[in-house]
This record gives sequence, structure tokens and C-alpha cells, in this order.
Amino acid sequence: MSVDTGRAHTRTTRPAGGRKQAGDNTRTRIMDAAEELFADNGYEGTSLRGIMAHAGVSISLISYHFGNKAGLLHAIFEAKAAPLNRARLDLIKQACAANPVPKLDDLMRGYFLPAFRDSFLNKRRRNNFMRFVSRIGSDRSEFAREMMREFFDDFQRQFIAAIKPALPHLSEEDLYWRLHCLLCIVTHTQNNPARIYELSGGRCDFSQVDYAFEHILPFLVEGMRAPAPARSAAKRNGAAHSHPPPAKARGRRKVSAG
Repeated sequence: MSVDTGRAHTRTTRPAGGRKQAGDNTRTRIMDAAEELFADNGYEGTSLRGIMAHAGVSISLISYHFGNKAGLLHAIFEAKAAPLNRARLDLIKQACAANPVPKLDDLMRGYFLPAFRDSFLNKRRRNNFMRFVSRIGSDRSEFAREMMREFFDDFQRQFIAAIKPALPHLSEEDLYWRLHCLLCIVTHTQNNPARIYELSGGRCDFSQVDYAFEHILPFLVEGMRAPAPARSAAKRNGAAHSHPPPAKARGRRKVSAG
């Protein structure tokens, strides 16, 4: 006489919550693999087959979760850039609400700290996201550049508007040039934090994020406060030495690296 123990039924039926978790895990694995490859090779230099191999999944699963490579790139930005910028804007808005003229130190903390904490405190992601942002920002693909505009332009412009009252001696053009310098610091710091650690013999360690940032902050603040350049001399020198851009560069729109 056989007895039905119910084990076969248990093995073949997965609860709906378990199926969703498995799907979420697969989706995350694909996005992490794509993020690393996009950071290494750019958008155009990365293939779906390469992502498939790196993530250990089939092409059909990538298609199921993201549709195509463009959908996958957009999903990475949506999952990581959007919440990062919300965190930055929250701190910037708090700084603006605290004082009629916001403190420059607080605005710099709002701009930098969420990105630094996200990169240096999140070991699982191996700090690929800011490498990814930097690489995609210089990619020739129009779609990749459109992602940069969609997910970063509005945040950068809100930052410029917030910082204006704290730097009344600077024009909007000056502020955008200063922003360019900030972007360079963000990009280099998050792409290669090991360099300063090695050069300093371990004294400068970005794993202590907030402590490390306080050493950078005075430089940022004084750089932003610096007087505006002498426009007449700058324009004269620029007119004397200016040359038309190379044919390939004409009409190409520059995109910030986040």
C-alpha cells in the first residue's frame, strides 16, 4: 500500500513570492553584469551576448526582463541614478530651507556625500556605478548620451539654481564652469580612490567616507568662492588664440558625467 506524503507536490510547486524573488535576483544579476561591462567597454562596445555570459543567463531572460540593450541601460540608470539624485536633492533642499542664503559647505555636502557613500560603503557593487556613469557620459552613442541628459541634467540645473544665492559674485556661466570642476573631482575620486590611498601610504582612505570628505571640503568651498575671471582679458586672449573646432566635433553636444 503506497502512502502519499505530499513531497512530490512540494518539490514542483513554488510559491508566488519565491518566483518573484528568483526573478528579482536574476534581474539584479543581469544589471550588475551589464553595469560592469558598460563601465569597461561603453554602451556601443558591450554586446548582449557578453552580458549573457558575464551574468550566466540566457539571451531570452535578458529580453524578458529588459526587452533589449537600450532597455537594460535605462533600467540601470532608473535603479541607481534616480534614487541617488533624490538623496542629493533632499540634502540640498534642506540646506536651502535652513538659511535664506544657504551655506556653501552644506550645499557641497549635499552634492558629494550621497554619491561618495553610495560608492564607498556599498561593497557588493564593487564601485562600478560611477565608472559606469563616467564611461557612458563619454560614449558616442546618442542613446547613451540621452540617458545622461534624462537622469542628470535636471539635477545639475537645480544645483546651479540652489548655489546662486551663495555665490552672488559669479555669473551663471561662471557657475557652470565651476560645476565642470566639481564633476571632474567626482569622477576621478570615484573611479580611482586607490591612487591617493597608495600614494599616501594608507593615510588617505576613502572607506572612511565622511572623514575623507571633510578633507576635500575646504578646497571645494574656496574653489567655488574664488573671484570671477577678468572677462575682458579672457575674451581678448580667447579671440586672439581661438580656432574653429575640428570638423568631427562641430555640432556634438557635450554631456556631463553626473
